[in-house]
Amino acid sequence: MDVQLDARYGDPIFVANAIQPMENYGKLVDHYRERWAAYGHDPARARVGSGGLLFVGKTSQQVRDALCPYYEAQRTDRDPTRDRRRRTGRGLFAGSPEEIVDRVGTYRERFGHDLMIFGPQIGGIPYGRVAESLDLFAAEVAPYLRSL
Repeated sequence: MDVQLDARYGDPIFVANAIQPMENYGKLVDHYRERWAAYGHDPARARVGSGGLLFVGKTSQQVRDALCPYYEAQRTDRDPTRDRRRRTGRGLFAGSPEEIVDRVGTYRERFGHDLMIFGPQIGGIPYGRVAESLDLFAAEVAPYLRSL
Protein backbone atom coordinates (compact mmCIF):
# COMPACT_ATOMS: atom_id res chain seq x y z
CA MET A 1 0.00 0.00 0.00
CA ASP A 2 1.32 3.38 -0.94
CA VAL A 3 -0.67 5.87 1.09
CA GLN A 4 1.40 8.68 -0.41
CA LEU A 5 -0.03 7.96 -3.87
CA ASP A 6 -3.50 7.31 -2.49
CA ALA A 7 -3.47 10.69 -0.77
CA ARG A 8 -2.03 12.45 -3.82
CA TYR A 9 -4.73 11.15 -6.14
CA GLY A 10 -7.55 11.44 -3.62
CA ASP A 11 -8.11 7.70 -3.31
CA PRO A 12 -9.42 5.98 -0.17
CA ILE A 13 -7.34 3.48 1.79
CA PHE A 14 -8.17 0.20 3.45
CA VAL A 15 -6.03 -1.17 6.29
CA ALA A 16 -6.34 -4.92 6.64
CA ASN A 17 -5.61 -4.77 10.34
CA ALA A 18 -4.36 -8.33 10.26
CA ILE A 19 -0.69 -8.61 11.15
CA GLN A 20 0.48 -5.48 12.92
CA PRO A 21 -0.77 -3.99 16.18
CA MET A 22 -3.56 -1.44 15.82
CA GLU A 23 -1.20 1.45 16.55
CA ASN A 24 1.02 0.63 13.57
CA TYR A 25 -2.01 0.84 11.28
CA GLY A 26 -3.04 3.99 13.13
CA LYS A 27 0.28 5.62 12.21
CA LEU A 28 -0.30 4.65 8.58
CA VAL A 29 -3.76 6.24 8.68
CA ASP A 30 -2.31 9.38 10.30
CA HIS A 31 0.31 9.62 7.54
CA TYR A 32 -2.36 9.20 4.88
CA ARG A 33 -4.50 11.96 6.39
CA GLU A 34 -1.49 14.27 6.74
CA ARG A 35 -0.48 13.71 3.11
CA TRP A 36 -4.11 14.04 2.01
CA ALA A 37 -4.28 17.54 3.50
CA ALA A 38 -0.81 18.43 2.19
CA TYR A 39 -2.02 17.69 -1.34
CA GLY A 40 -4.82 20.19 -0.81
CA HIS A 41 -7.72 17.80 -0.41
CA ASP A 42 -10.55 18.56 1.99
CA PRO A 43 -9.74 16.58 5.19
CA ALA A 44 -13.43 15.74 5.65
CA ARG A 45 -13.36 13.80 2.37
CA ALA A 46 -10.51 11.42 3.27
CA ARG A 47 -11.91 7.88 3.36
CA VAL A 48 -10.48 5.05 5.45
CA GLY A 49 -11.68 1.47 5.75
CA SER A 50 -10.45 -1.34 7.94
CA GLY A 51 -11.14 -5.00 8.42
CA GLY A 52 -10.88 -7.94 10.72
CA LEU A 53 -12.16 -11.37 11.61
CA LEU A 54 -15.46 -11.59 13.49
CA PHE A 55 -16.96 -14.07 15.91
CA VAL A 56 -19.75 -13.07 18.29
CA GLY A 57 -21.13 -15.17 21.13
CA LYS A 58 -23.48 -14.54 24.00
CA THR A 59 -20.58 -14.56 26.47
CA SER A 60 -16.79 -14.32 26.30
CA GLN A 61 -16.46 -17.86 27.61
CA GLN A 62 -18.78 -19.19 24.92
CA VAL A 63 -16.62 -17.48 22.29
CA ARG A 64 -13.40 -18.90 23.72
CA ASP A 65 -14.83 -22.41 23.91
CA ALA A 66 -16.20 -22.32 20.37
CA LEU A 67 -13.50 -20.38 18.56
CA CYS A 68 -10.11 -21.14 20.10
CA PRO A 69 -9.59 -24.64 18.65
CA TYR A 70 -10.31 -23.38 15.12
CA TYR A 71 -8.43 -20.12 15.46
CA GLU A 72 -5.32 -21.77 16.88
CA ALA A 73 -5.40 -24.49 14.20
CA GLN A 74 -5.31 -21.95 11.40
CA ARG A 75 -2.52 -19.82 12.87
CA THR A 76 0.83 -19.93 11.13
CA ASP A 77 2.53 -18.35 14.13
CA ARG A 78 2.86 -21.28 16.54
CA ASP A 79 5.70 -20.10 18.76
CA PRO A 80 4.57 -21.33 22.22
CA THR A 81 6.93 -18.91 23.97
CA ARG A 82 5.00 -15.88 22.72
CA ASP A 83 2.22 -14.36 24.75
CA ARG A 84 -1.09 -15.73 23.42
CA ARG A 85 -2.86 -12.40 24.00
CA ARG A 86 -0.45 -10.67 21.65
CA ARG A 87 -0.98 -13.29 18.96
CA THR A 88 -4.76 -13.29 19.01
CA GLY A 89 -5.47 -9.58 19.45
CA ARG A 90 -4.65 -8.34 15.98
CA GLY A 91 -7.67 -7.91 13.79
CA LEU A 92 -9.74 -10.46 15.69
CA PHE A 93 -13.09 -9.13 16.85
CA ALA A 94 -14.29 -11.97 19.05
CA GLY A 95 -16.44 -11.72 22.14
CA SER A 96 -19.84 -10.85 23.47
CA PRO A 97 -21.90 -8.21 21.65
CA GLU A 98 -20.77 -5.60 24.18
CA GLU A 99 -17.13 -6.50 23.65
CA ILE A 100 -17.49 -6.24 19.87
CA VAL A 101 -19.12 -2.81 20.18
CA ASP A 102 -16.31 -1.64 22.49
CA ARG A 103 -13.57 -3.00 20.23
CA VAL A 104 -15.09 -1.48 17.09
CA GLY A 105 -15.39 1.81 18.98
CA THR A 106 -11.72 1.67 19.92
CA TYR A 107 -10.72 1.13 16.30
CA ARG A 108 -13.09 3.78 15.04
CA GLU A 109 -11.73 6.26 17.55
CA ARG A 110 -8.15 5.54 16.45
CA PHE A 111 -8.65 5.26 12.68
CA GLY A 112 -11.66 7.53 12.17
CA HIS A 113 -12.71 5.03 9.52
CA ASP A 114 -15.88 5.10 7.43
CA LEU A 115 -16.11 1.41 6.64
CA MET A 116 -15.33 -1.81 8.44
CA ILE A 117 -15.42 -5.20 6.75
CA PHE A 118 -15.49 -8.41 8.77
CA GLY A 119 -14.61 -11.91 7.65
CA PRO A 120 -16.78 -14.36 9.58
CA GLN A 121 -15.06 -17.62 8.59
CA ILE A 122 -12.18 -18.43 10.91
CA GLY A 123 -10.14 -21.59 10.55
CA GLY A 124 -12.91 -23.90 9.33
CA ILE A 125 -15.39 -23.26 12.12
CA PRO A 126 -18.64 -25.03 11.19
CA TYR A 127 -21.24 -23.10 9.23
CA GLY A 128 -23.84 -23.37 12.00
CA ARG A 129 -21.58 -21.57 14.45
CA VAL A 130 -20.74 -18.90 11.88
CA ALA A 131 -24.47 -18.38 11.22
CA GLU A 132 -25.17 -18.06 14.96
CA SER A 133 -22.39 -15.48 15.25
CA LEU A 134 -23.73 -13.46 12.33
CA ASP A 135 -27.28 -13.62 13.67
CA LEU A 136 -26.10 -12.29 17.01
CA PHE A 137 -24.08 -9.56 15.27
CA ALA A 138 -27.14 -8.54 13.23
CA ALA A 139 -29.44 -8.52 16.25
CA GLU A 140 -27.26 -6.96 18.94
CA VAL A 141 -24.19 -5.28 17.43
CA ALA A 142 -25.22 -3.84 14.06
CA PRO A 143 -28.14 -1.75 15.39
CA TYR A 144 -25.80 0.01 17.80
CA LEU A 145 -23.12 0.56 15.15
CA ARG A 146 -25.69 1.98 12.73
CA SER A 147 -26.58 4.58 15.36
CA LEU A 148 -23.05 6.01 15.43
